[in-house]
Amino acid sequence: MQQLGIATPARWKSLGLQACAAGARVLCLRQAELKQLRSAADLQRCINPRNEAAALALLVSNHQGVCGNSAERQQHLQQLLSTYPEAPAPAAAAAAAAAGRGAAQQAGPAAAAAAAAAAAAAAAAAMGYGEESPEQQLYRWVLSQGAATQLAPAMFNVSGGLRGCAAVADLPAGSTAVSLPSNLLMTYKTAAESDFGAVLNRMGLDPETLAVVWTMVDRWDADSPAKLLWQALPQRFSTGLSVPQQLIDLMSGLQEQRKFSEARQHVRGQFQQLQQAFTALLTAYAAQLQPQWFTEAAYLWAVELWYAYAIQVKFPDSSIQPALAPLVSLINHSPWPHIVHFSTVNPTTQTLDLTTFRPLQQGQQAFLSYGPLPNAQLLLFYGFAVEGNPFEEAELAVPWPNEQQELQQQQQQQQQQQNCMMFKIQTVALLKQLGLWSQQQQRFMLTVQQPLPPGLLPYLRVTCASSEELLELQMSYQQQQQQQQQQGAAPAAAGNVEGEISTAAQLQAAWAAAAAWQELLGQPVSDINEAAAQQRLQGLLIAAKQPYESCLAKCSLLRQLQELRQQQQQGDADAAAGSSSSSSSSAADDSSFLCGLETLCRGMLALYNACGAAAAAAAAAGGQA
Repeated sequence: MQQLGIATPARWKSLGLQACAAGARVLCLRQAELKQLRSAADLQRCINPRNEAAALALLVSNHQGVCGNSAERQQHLQQLLSTYPEAPAPAAAAAAAAAGRGAAQQAGPAAAAAAAAAAAAAAAAAMGYGEESPEQQLYRWVLSQGAATQLAPAMFNVSGGLRGCAAVADLPAGSTAVSLPSNLLMTYKTAAESDFGAVLNRMGLDPETLAVVWTMVDRWDADSPAKLLWQALPQRFSTGLSVPQQLIDLMSGLQEQRKFSEARQHVRGQFQQLQQAFTALLTAYAAQLQPQWFTEAAYLWAVELWYAYAIQVKFPDSSIQPALAPLVSLINHSPWPHIVHFSTVNPTTQTLDLTTFRPLQQGQQAFLSYGPLPNAQLLLFYGFAVEGNPFEEAELAVPWPNEQQELQQQQQQQQQQQNCMMFKIQTVALLKQLGLWSQQQQRFMLTVQQPLPPGLLPYLRVTCASSEELLELQMSYQQQQQQQQQQGAAPAAAGNVEGEISTAAQLQAAWAAAAAWQELLGQPVSDINEAAAQQRLQGLLIAAKQPYESCLAKCSLLRQLQELRQQQQQGDADAAAGSSSSSSSSAADDSSFLCGLETLCRGMLALYNACGAAAAAAAAAGGQA
């Protein structure tokens, strides 16, 4: 940190709050964020909501070291906390709510198709649950077991009803929102040490599988200590792992489809592998177990539960285990949370403590963060997507230009083949020198923070260069290196810094390499070259957007068909009330996933459009990206 001119925690009390914030941002950087930095100046402002939340939480947890007894510094810290970025404007939330208008009351993570709407719509009113509701019963039980909480289950007036947790009083930054005794956490160890877990242990199941199978049975045990948690959970999750295949088929052509299909195939393969174990259990314990507890739907429910609700908790013995946390499981996710760093059991109090890093008003919904997850991952494992997700990302594949045409020409004349190959070798050599070539050289990741990756236009300018332009670029690069040597400076490091950046020297080397190509390729090589690079980029973006536009159209058609079917069901006076209710509930769950898929597509299209707009702006400004 000192090498980068950033203050360390030991010096925070003697420096301004902005300098303290910059130091906290460094300490909370992840590798992907580190590699996106262009200079130390980037650390003087919010990098993204995840890093900023972690940095502010670090300052709050070190409040005494940052502020001491100074009222003025405490006021400045509160002002700094108030700068944390908020969720998108209510207009975006309203659009998300409208898209999910068919959703019924949802619960927990699977409910959060409207989580972004709840975060943005400040007017969303919190409504308490009835005394005999599963949520209130769970709440009272947790309190009776020694938990302390400033949050309570509530229903928010968003998208047909969104369950979450609301503050019962005004909570300043640094408040303990929930303090949960660690003995209430349900872990793999909890499952293994139960009576039924002993049976499963003898079958040789791995800890994860054992916990899933234990859950499949324990949720039906009327005497289970976890009974109230099971009752408060939704009876059906609607994640990418379990929704009907017709919804997954809507994703045809999307870059996310393969990941969804592989994940679904994986969990169903695991279910098939357990058939022999299930048969053995039902045979040995026919009086205690029931076949319907071991169906594919029951297995998927348990798998989704552990994927969506479990948090990684570090215990005082230094072990890290996935854990289900009663009451905490009702708190929804948002990229703009109030609570982060909630995964370590306090060794002194033996409690899992959730502390706010920014204020919460009475009745306001409290959010925590599952992490900086893009919408594809949220939809696959949690069953929702976030409108305006700041962690959305889109991959842009950049195949070698005119490669097929080159191959055809190579077959015609040997000399052309040699010339083409030599030109390609020279191009790759220059890309390597400038740090624009790596094992992923043909794929660029677009993010909300950088919709136009810094190396994309320079890469296209090189690959679209003529042989004469390529020679000029190589000569310019060599002259640049010679000038640096004559001035006594070390030449800019060639190539990207591969792997993790763990030292300031590596980070500065990456910045130097970036500066080299920015100086050389930050401006157009020529008018013709720039036109070719821009045209190629726009063509790539059009091709990338097409599957998402098609998916949106298919989602819209399916939604219309679902609404028509629901209207027909409602108009059928002879339909049985029970089956109608079940059908409506299932349709609502599917509608929630459909809403998330539409949100994902809109987010990807927004990124591709932002990339094109940024490239056009760069061209208008003379080429500087």
